[in-house]
Amino acid sequence: MNWQTLLDGLGFLRQQISEREPVLSPDVFVGINSVGLFIASYLSRALAQVGRGTVLGYIETSGDEHTVKKEALPSFEPAKAPDCVLLVDSELKSGKSITHASEAIRAQYGRNIDIKIAALVAAKVGKVEKSERPGEITIERLLTKGGSFQEINCGCLPDFLVFVADSRITFHSIMGGPKP
Repeated sequence: MNWQTLLDGLGFLRQQISEREPVLSPDVFVGINSVGLFIASYLSRALAQVGRGTVLGYIETSGDEHTVKKEALPSFEPAKAPDCVLLVDSELKSGKSITHASEAIRAQYGRNIDIKIAALVAAKVGKVEKSERPGEITIERLLTKGGSFQEINCGCLPDFLVFVADSRITFHSIMGGPKP
């Protein structure tokens, strides 16, 4: 994948989020692992409202179970607790990273926190996304006839999604939004 394709993918993800009704206004942008943090940082700046600062958080997951290894979530005074967190990842496999990260966010901010999930997934169709693990989400499964997240049912359906594969955007939006 080249830089232009990555930037185009980020632009499509930003477009999905900014065109959502009602308007999404996250208080905190949390990236899962380093690439998720990069994407969260981009989105926090691109979606920043005038006069409102952006707050970033980071969750690192590792191992086969994708358990939380490290977290750096911002603290808030109880009266100013966040209402919405945008959780950003760059992979969709078993959904365990998103699940464990969501649990860490709820432990920090309370069970009622509104967590929205965004993902920009890059892969090479026919290579990186092939998996021997049953139930793993792959681009091939999504692009085959009848493939869908509902069919795979990873338990963490993203609210916003862009797939970038073979230096082109191949799948954009699972929520009925515009396709490139």
